Amino acid sequence: MHKRREAGTCWSARARLRVFARFYRVADEDAERVQAWAERLGVDRSELLREAVRQHLLRLASKDDAAILVESPLESREQTLTAIADWGPSPGR
Repeated sequence: MHKRREAGTCWSARARLRVFARFYRVADEDAERVQAWAERLGVDRSELLREAVRQHLLRLASKDDAAILVESPLESREQTLTAIADWGPSPGR
């Protein structure tokens, strides 16, 4: 059960994020598509949306990673590790 907030108190950033994560508006068409996919996948709408947001945030973060790599290329020590990775898995595997 949620505790009632006393008058005059501010919500913490975490509380605001939780409320945002639970309630936000989408177009009716998008809501219908979310519902259809949730039913098709056999998951709750909330679970589908959490996963979609998580994946989108990971995609955005990877773009940041790529930009950082362009701005600060790997040093020669770090590049030797990529050469090792190019060898592939060991023959015994």
